[in-house]
Amino acid sequence: MNEPDSASRQFLEVLRTDSESWSGLSFAPAEDDDTWDANAQRRAAVLAAILYDPRAVDRALLKYLLRQDIRVAEEFWGVSGGLRLGMFLLAEHRCVDDAWLQWSAKIANFDTEMGLDLWAVLAGGAVAVRSMVEASDHPERDELLERLAEEPYADAMDEDVERWLLQQRTRSQMDEAIWNSAMIQKPSTPATGKRVPPAPMRTSDRHPHRAQRGHTRMRNR
Repeated sequence: MNEPDSASRQFLEVLRTDSESWSGLSFAPAEDDDTWDANAQRRAAVLAAILYDPRAVDRALLKYLLRQDIRVAEEFWGVSGGLRLGMFLLAEHRCVDDAWLQWSAKIANFDTEMGLDLWAVLAGGAVAVRSMVEASDHPERDELLERLAEEPYADAMDEDVERWLLQQRTRSQMDEAIWNSAMIQKPSTPATGKRVPPAPMRTSDRHPHRAQRGHTRMRNR
């Protein structure tokens, strides 16, 4: 995986100083079948630049980028490399308050539920995140607690989270497959193992029940 070019690094510096410029990275559904999100490549380039030059100031930008990739995942099926990388880079900030956003990424569609684990949700600290969720009145509270009670998360400690973060950084920098899937505009091949169809399939078309809040989700056991 090659390091970002100078244009990507310069663009990142602009984003770091001008939050109004972030709108140019928002989820932008395209009208043709070959481009699902007109800004996916731009977001992927920014994520790659942050991967090689992470800073504390990037947390707000990473949250914005992740929200856009969550919107893509909610609209279509599959688990994109951009979503995975965005979750990891935000997880490196180890903030308890980011747990709910990470959970939203995890449950964005059927394939994210089946293909993503919960370590990013616990990035703020295994004990601290559990305590925050238990004290929360969030509508997803009970379901997240139920998931966290499953293995391998039930007895997870902060050392386990740190081990996962280290593994993900090594993987993100060395695994060319993640880079390639992050750079394409279509979401990557779904975790179900099925090929991505030639035309976009909306989540509501593939899983009609997911268009309604309060649906029963398939457990990732």
